[in-house]
Amino acid sequence: MNGVGDEDNMKNCPNCGSPIDPYRVKCEYCGTMYFDWATWLQDGQPCFINYSFDNGYGKGTITAQAIPHLETVEINDDSVYITDNRGNAIHRFRNNKSCELHVNFTCVNDLSNKNFFTVTMEK
Repeated sequence: MNGVGDEDNMKNCPNCGSPIDPYRVKCEYCGTMYFDWATWLQDGQPCFINYSFDNGYGKGTITAQAIPHLETVEINDDSVYITDNRGNAIHRFRNNKSCELHVNFTCVNDLSNKNFFTVTMEK
């Protein structure tokens, strides 16, 4: 991945260099869109996934080319309310915000080289 999705570029806008606000999807100064996972997932671009396992016979890794599918997005927070003496909420504090992406991957079956996935075992 290139751009804001990279660890090295997560602090500043790749276009104008202003600090990235993690609660926005685009730069508030120049309008540059940050890396858009939803668009990447909806486009169905294949990627490689690795899965590490220990099956009792040894440790290994499965590597497969797969197409991601975005299933759901959940945005959650915990709220604490300040109330007046009658119990009416007068202010809300939010904390512990989270965003969960639920993604499924479908392996790409490459019949040209008869390779569905690769299993690598550790010695």
